[in-house]
Amino acid sequence: MGWTSEMLALDFDVSREKQDEYGMLSHRRASAAQRQGRFHCEILPLQATVLSDPANCSGGRVSILVDKDDGIRHDPTPETMRAARPAFKGFGDERSTGPNSSQVTDGAAMAILMKRRLAHQLGLEIAATHIGTSVVGVRPSVMGIGPVEAILKVLSSKQLEIDDVDLFEINEAFGSMYAYCVETLGLDLEKVNVNGGAIALGHPLGATGVRQVVTGVAELQRRRRENQAASPSLLCTSMCVGSGMGAAALFAV
Repeated sequence: MGWTSEMLALDFDVSREKQDEYGMLSHRRASAAQRQGRFHCEILPLQATVLSDPANCSGGRVSILVDKDDGIRHDPTPETMRAARPAFKGFGDERSTGPNSSQVTDGAAMAILMKRRLAHQLGLEIAATHIGTSVVGVRPSVMGIGPVEAILKVLSSKQLEIDDVDLFEINEAFGSMYAYCVETLGLDLEKVNVNGGAIALGHPLGATGVRQVVTGVAELQRRRRENQAASPSLLCTSMCVGSGMGAAALFAV
């Protein structure tokens, strides 16, 4: 995966400096969101057992409450971003680093998708309405461009435009692909990953897609409460997929 990030950076001239800028933005936004308690409604606290000393695998264990993401780099600066070492030595010209790429994390996410009729029968609150999904194929060596084609495809299928979307959640697999997608689509950064993304929160495979939906829906619900809005807002989630694919989905909240 690191190789695809470096190839994308070379093919589309995404500089190390630009990747660092987007990485720093992700960490700063996630840090602010966490400190302001915006993630509380998304997270189910769990008890976990961990090593009391991570450096000593044969040591004792302690029980902790896991109730927040612990990979966010709080208060990053341009200097700390520049000081980071390349993450993928020998690939491309080594523009990807730890702070400008999605971190290796464990995680899980859950959502329930059902027919509206059944939700009413069960007395469940409807958080959002799934409008449509698209899946596309792209060149595997630069699979990070997948969200561009997928987003355009799902919007076109519903006769919608970029400006019709109120909030985007685009997976930040790497700073290179995130920069490329945002700038190629001409997105307003005030509408994209407003509470940070995978660079700050992590990218656990099999969980990220649902995590994006949960984060996006929660943010739009919060805005509706604050603004007392009557009409629904539109969320678009998207990510690149290994082996050369992209996916995107639309939700009314």
